[in-house]
Parts: sequence; structure tokens; C-alpha cells
Amino acid sequence: MKKSFFVMALAVMAMAMVSCSSDKGTPETSKTKLWPAQVANGEKWGYIDAKGNMTIAPQYDEANLFSCGRAVAWIGDKATILDEKGNFLTTPSFDYCNTYFIHDYLTILMETSTGYAYGLMDKKGNFTLQPSFYRIGSMGDNGLAYAMMSAKDEKYGYIDATGKFVINAMYDGVGVFTDGVAVVRMGDKWGAIDKSGKLCVNMMYDDLNSMGCDRLAFEQDGKLGMMDTKGNIIMQAAYADGSEFGDNGWTAAVMDGKNAMVMFYDKNGKVQMGGKSFAAAYPFYCGRAFVLLTEETEYYSVINEKGDVVFNLGKNEEPVYGIYFNGLTLVGGYSEKSGSVYYKYVDVDGKMVYQWEPKGNYNAPAKVAAKKDGKKFHDYKKMMFENPIK
Repeated sequence: MKKSFFVMALAVMAMAMVSCSSDKGTPETSKTKLWPAQVANGEKWGYIDAKGNMTIAPQYDEANLFSCGRAVAWIGDKATILDEKGNFLTTPSFDYCNTYFIHDYLTILMETSTGYAYGLMDKKGNFTLQPSFYRIGSMGDNGLAYAMMSAKDEKYGYIDATGKFVINAMYDGVGVFTDGVAVVRMGDKWGAIDKSGKLCVNMMYDDLNSMGCDRLAFEQDGKLGMMDTKGNIIMQAAYADGSEFGDNGWTAAVMDGKNAMVMFYDKNGKVQMGGKSFAAAYPFYCGRAFVLLTEETEYYSVINEKGDVVFNLGKNEEPVYGIYFNGLTLVGGYSEKSGSVYYKYVDVDGKMVYQWEPKGNYNAPAKVAAKKDGKKFHDYKKMMFENPIK
């Protein structure tokens, strides 16, 4: 079976395309201090501030995290765009769209006279590209998105925000541009191209994925290694799986697939935290990371960059996002006593800021369903970026 960098290895989660720069194009780097939440024991979603005050009234059937100063919310089965004051920038009319704005653009799917088609919308709520493509991916950090004009084309290229092909459609597999580089596949081998379409990593790898921080993960003989975006090897293929880089420039790598020993490394392959290892780990954001200390541990711990445990979740609690946003993270739990599911936002010290029990459904942000066994909460990245087209 083909290994993918984006496959979870004993709870080491793959993250979104985030660089080590101050880029503001994704939810992790967004500075909007608003978080989606349901009113306590209610059905509608609104947005809370850092103190847990509901500052945008609960009026949406679903609501997602802010990115690029915008959020996607749902009224019934149609999506719309909100600004930071809760104003609608569009009428609720989209059949489907990306969960978040990425690098100031949102990919939209709508029904047209010839069937469903993809287009692109800017932050003002204006179409820069009317729905007319068979497929469009997330906008890259260089202003290009992968696309396929029609189903019969069978090849992917890269377009700008107006739909002009800047890189010709010639690839069988593609990824989102990150750090100005995109992974691409021709036949059964992967390489990487720059914004001009020139190869910067030769087509010779079984698998290749962006990690952020100008690094790529490559597969060789069933193991993963790390290279820079020019193809220079930083870490030889020796680990079983790993995460992308957190906002502190560290990646969590599984160095032993059988025992799932997870350690943190920087972009140069240097071991961090004195070589402390864990059974599973998410990348760091806001100076915190979720980890499982041992394989037998029944709850997640949150550690600081020294490896010290700051606080522990309950045994029936799990991170929903898996990372912090502007100092808050969402935790899902199940009360054995009441038999109910609950959600709560906690700060970097573990203090509860806001909590609610969903009524009538268990929908968390980004349409992620929480399960009652306490072990099936999913990180938001599952719904954020599409995996590279393999």
C-alpha cells in the first residue's frame, strides 16, 4: 500500500501547508480573535471572543474558523461569507466551498446551466473566476491554484485568480503551492516545480509532500525523509511518519514505526527538547503541543517547548483542532455520568473559557462529528486542505 505523509501514524497528525514565515494566509496565522461556538444548550452557531463572550450572535447552522479576516458560515444548506463584525459579504448561495479562505481566496462550487463547476472568490465577496472549471484546488502562497478545466482533460495545471493557466495542464497528480513550490506527479513518480513550472526537484520519488518551512517530505523504500525545496537532503529516509511544521519551526517525526517513538526536530534535522520522546504528538502552536506521553496513556497532555506538562485533558476528552489559534483550542469530551457530548475552549494554561453541549447534533466546527467513545474527535485540518491529488 502506498504510504502518504498525510496518513496518521498512531495519532501523529499531518497539518496544513504552513510556512515558518509571518504569512497570514491560513487559519493558524490569522490574527482574528474570534472562535466559532454554539450557544449553551442551543442549536445555532455564533462567535466568541477571547473572554468567552458571544460577540457575533448565534444565527448560523454551522460556522468555521476565521482566516484572512473572513469566515465561512452556513444558513441551511447554503454557505456565505462573514467579515469580523459578522456582516454578510454574500447572500447564502454556495452549494459547497472550501472551509476557509486561503491566501485571500475561497474556492466555490456552484450549480450552473451545464452542471456543477468550481470558481474563485476574493475577500470582498466578488468572483474573480466565475464557476466554470471541473476542479480547482486551494490558492497557493504564490497566487496559483491547481485546476482541471474539464473531466475529459485528465491533466492538472495551475491557474491564477482569473482562471488563466500559468503552468500548463500536464500533471497526473498535484499539490498546493507552499513556500513557492508545488509537488507534482507524472506517471508514478513525484517531483516539485517552482512558480514558472520549472522542476526544482526531479521526478524520482514514490511520494512527496510539502511540510512548510521550505521543506519537503519524500518517501524512499517505504521510509520518509526530509529535503529542502531544491532537492537537497536534510534527513535521510528513516522515519515512519511525521507532521508538518508548527509555528515554532518544529516537526514531530515518528522515528520508529513499530513503537511510535515521536521526537521533535527543527528544519535542519536537529533534535529539540533534549530528545524527549512521546507516543504521539501534534506540532506546536502558541507555545503548546498536544501529546500522548506513553502508548498506555488514556488522555492527552499539553506540553510547553521545554517538554514540561502544562495540563492534562480528561480521559474522555480529545483535541478537536489539535492546535491552538491565538491562544485558544477546542476540546471535545464525553460525560459518562450524563451520557452527553460537550465542547469547550481552553487557553494555553488549560483554563476553560467557554463550554457548551450541542443540542440535536454533535457537529463541531468544519462539520466534524464528535463520537461518544472519546477517541474519535478529529483535527480540523481534515476539512481544511484537500490532500494532494494522488
